[in-house]
Amino acid sequence: MADNDEKILKALEALQTDVTGIKQSQTQTNTTLGQVKTAVETLQAGQDDIREQLTTKADKADVLTVGVKVDKLRKRVEGIEEDTGSTTRHKN
Repeated sequence: MADNDEKILKALEALQTDVTGIKQSQTQTNTTLGQVKTAVETLQAGQDDIREQLTTKADKADVLTVGVKVDKLRKRVEGIEEDTGSTTRHKN
């Protein structure tokens, strides 16, 4: 009977060693998962900031388009002034 008890005790010790290793691995996994989660949250916050900045700023192309329209309107006004003989009160 002592042999059986000794075999059972050795098997339990081996299981305890395995369980301890699994617990350590689980702790490392949880730590890594927490770090990854933090990194993803940081990236998301950065993307949200970029999206907000993009929605509040005009595109360079939009600004150029407005500039072209202003130039065309200025030329039209100058043409009308020449045709009518009127002058602009405020010249820039």
